[in-house]
Amino acid sequence: MSEHLPSTAALNVFKHLFILRSVNKVAEHLHLTPPAVSYQINALERLFGQKLFVRSPHGMKPTEFAESVHFDITAALRHMQNALRRSREEQQQAPVRILATQAFLSLWLLPKMSDLLDRFKGVGFEIISWAGGAVDESSSHQSTCDFEFRYALPSSLEHNNGARLLAPDLAIPVCSPAYLQRLNGALRVTNTQGITMLHARNWPGIWERWSDAAFGQTIAVDKNVLFQSTSLCVQAALSGIGVALVHAPLITQELESKTLVRAHSFGLEVEEAYYAILNDGQGKHANLFEGLVTWCHKHMKVDEVRLQRK
Repeated sequence: MSEHLPSTAALNVFKHLFILRSVNKVAEHLHLTPPAVSYQINALERLFGQKLFVRSPHGMKPTEFAESVHFDITAALRHMQNALRRSREEQQQAPVRILATQAFLSLWLLPKMSDLLDRFKGVGFEIISWAGGAVDESSSHQSTCDFEFRYALPSSLEHNNGARLLAPDLAIPVCSPAYLQRLNGALRVTNTQGITMLHARNWPGIWERWSDAAFGQTIAVDKNVLFQSTSLCVQAALSGIGVALVHAPLITQELESKTLVRAHSFGLEVEEAYYAILNDGQGKHANLFEGLVTWCHKHMKVDEVRLQRK
């Protein structure tokens, strides 16, 4: 007897011929030709070194050997079908749900999405944007998301075992290169005439904190524009509308491409930082989460080097 394993096609033909007892019926049922059915049975008989069916007045009759292996063959086919079904189910499983602020998604994650998908081939992602600033702990989104990128105070996460620090934050003023010319090269207390300051509703008081630390006093400007989020402030700065105070870790690509420039060299270290959080209580995504954190750290280090150059 050959040590080679039979094909699933041959085993499937055997199973149906055992039931239908007719080569023609099996051929019709499996959309094969009768010679193709006979070929598969002959191939099995050569492998087993045993006759499997004999002709009789009532059709193809299984031999005693065929009777003895019928259960094993049908069980093997059933196990293979179950394995294939599980494989399809895993491939079609629900996507990994990621929650993050609009600023983090639009400014940091989405520009790197192609690399993320290459790194985690076969993993589906559902990206959910939190339009405001910090994510509310009671958010219904949070409980249904597997991972979360959160901008938070370290003290708020000290008891969260699923939290991993990604990067500290630094508040820096930026504007378009053309707008920097209006500032004569830098933002100063003495050159605020006609300057537009861009504010984010989800980052209240940050301009006052920055100017007090940079100049020892609050900057007074003629024009102020309030936006819903820091991501909109960045878009406004890119459009040349004014000077925005932004999260440095999120705009390193814009600084490197010089679509945005620093309006002042001073950066304010803030207490909040960026974290990755595993909300998966069952731990089914634990390995994926650690891989995601490693991927984020790699990019955050690259971004940190970019920022140091500016």
